Amino acid sequence: MPADLFTDLLLASLVISLSPIPIIAITLVLSTARARANGLAFSGGWLAGLLIITTVLTWLADGVEAQGDSGSSALYLIKLAAGMGLLLVAARKWSKRPAKGEEPALPGWMASIDQIKPGRALVLGFTLAAVNPKNLAFALVAANAIALSGRAGSAEWMGILVFVLLASWSVLGSTGFYLITTDKAASGLARVKDFMARNNALIMAVLFAFFGVKLVINGLTGLLGG
Repeated sequence: MPADLFTDLLLASLVISLSPIPIIAITLVLSTARARANGLAFSGGWLAGLLIITTVLTWLADGVEAQGDSGSSALYLIKLAAGMGLLLVAARKWSKRPAKGEEPALPGWMASIDQIKPGRALVLGFTLAAVNPKNLAFALVAANAIALSGRAGSAEWMGILVFVLLASWSVLGSTGFYLITTDKAASGLARVKDFMARNNALIMAVLFAFFGVKLVINGLTGLLGG
């Protein structure tokens, strides 16, 4: 795999894998009565959801790229627009970060996770992966990079799988950590959850700003033929 493609996939995946919501969700799932079954179900749903949206978006990007120079220009325009959008989101995240000592607001659905069962954990993992604007945006970025690289067949599938696995390391790592060191996992995962909840806005603002700048530069470079 070319180094520039791997770098694009790695950076896009980091925004998803470091997102506080799935980390907090898997941590809560692993604190339930049926932690092992629920954790595996959530992880399976997450992988399936991310794999499906990345595959579909890659196929769509391939269709655009197949149109030749006009298709490539369209993909670079998408990069440019996505970068500018991320910079706006970064500014919004930064402005809405909690004040010092203020408790961050978390989604209401998290309160019901303690009663979750494997079937619902599977659906929750799939939903958080596939029906999430941020994941869709960065899966599109990854699909865009794969299409522009000109890879096809098994090489394209390898790019998709690399992205999905990199974007899932926090979820899979948390589950694996729990399965291997169950007795020690609870306190460690709880500390991670608290840190991510407190620093959600800051983490996302920094990641969005960094990747937004990169996409703007890449988009402009591609459009200008440099």
